[in-house]
Amino acid sequence: GDHAPEVAQLGVLIVGIGGFRAIEGVHLGARLMVEGDLVVRVASDRICRATTAREALAHLDAVYPFIEVPDLFIDASTPLSAPMIAACNTGARAGILGTAIPLENSAEWFERLGKVHVALEASRSGPSMEGVSAQLMGHPCNVVLWIRDAVAARGERLRQGHLLSLGSMTAMRPAVPGSTVRATYSGLDPAGDTVVEFTFTDN
Repeated sequence: GDHAPEVAQLGVLIVGIGGFRAIEGVHLGARLMVEGDLVVRVASDRICRATTAREALAHLDAVYPFIEVPDLFIDASTPLSAPMIAACNTGARAGILGTAIPLENSAEWFERLGKVHVALEASRSGPSMEGVSAQLMGHPCNVVLWIRDAVAARGERLRQGHLLSLGSMTAMRPAVPGSTVRATYSGLDPAGDTVVEFTFTDN
């Protein structure tokens, strides 16, 4: 299909949290897109000693619904390739972070994280897109281990409070001036569906 590859990537993100409801200057990017993502927060640097995805969960304390806004930095007329995307810092540009949902170190939460569903609607950008967290290398905690190892390969360590963007659960859609983007996450919060929404402006 047209979903993003399951390979996790590292990038630098500018994140809006809480009441952030608009991204101004949609034309500031060469090729801004939107996609449904997940973010987790590191609870302890003991995550560096985790050997399995289940063990990694023990060292996370929150999960966030997250709409990432990648900028492909390449004109729309240029065909994309994996090396091009990597060269563009994985397209990381900005994102809208939803409310933190506390995580528990339990078999129930591990199963829950593997079955999250997201529906991403972007007005003026075509039909809604859907995805599941199992697309993230089989389970989001597998991506956590991948990031942990990639950071270690740079001579660094994950630490308490670090936020980890786990990758796209949906295909990307173009950002259109004046459009509203809404992501509805099902199965993530035990209390019910979680929604993240914002509007692009062309100021």
